[in-house]
Amino acid sequence: EHMRAVVALSAGAEKFHSYDGLSRLYGGVLGEVQYRTSGSFGAPTFALFTRFTGEQFESDLRDGYRNSTGFSVRKPVTDRITLFGAIAHNERSARSSVFTGRDNSLRLNVDYAATESSTLYLTGEYRRGDTFSSGFSSLASLDIAKVFARDDVFTNPQLFAYRLEARTAIATIGYNVPFGPRDSFDFSWRRAESQSVEGPSPYGKSRYVVDQFAAVYLVRF
Repeated sequence: EHMRAVVALSAGAEKFHSYDGLSRLYGGVLGEVQYRTSGSFGAPTFALFTRFTGEQFESDLRDGYRNSTGFSVRKPVTDRITLFGAIAHNERSARSSVFTGRDNSLRLNVDYAATESSTLYLTGEYRRGDTFSSGFSSLASLDIAKVFARDDVFTNPQLFAYRLEARTAIATIGYNVPFGPRDSFDFSWRRAESQSVEGPSPYGKSRYVVDQFAAVYLVRF
């Protein structure tokens, strides 16, 4: 009456134009146990989840898998506004130790039903743990890196991949427009800022900022 179990399968592909090595195929499975206190409209839904994803890149260093385990809660506020929050522990295993790591994350999301079918959403996420970056060989990068290796994607000129501990904040605003019960277009703008935890050397902390714009076609089977 109050609980249910959900299993979902997913698969996808990404193809990059300038750097073929970042292109990938991936497939995953999500398992979730949900609990809802009652059938009333405003009752929250609590969930324990685990997600496993396998990835195959055109980069041998990056091939591997990811898994994420955590706790989430979803609560409708009005007939148009829904809140979602999740705490998770994430791990990644790859052929290269550079792309093997773990982090903890906190995510908050607000969905707003702009029309009867379309949704405007705003997401904020904070991560603390291992992250990965590619750049030119430098004493500043070596000083804070846990592991480094020649990157097999960025080879002209040759860059190095580094694994380091960092704090990362990600903000996303997007709009989802369905075309039917099973497919939709999703448009979003994402801004990510990451800063290394270590940085006592005279070089200071490493910082990375990027804006990403995406248009995604989604299909549900």
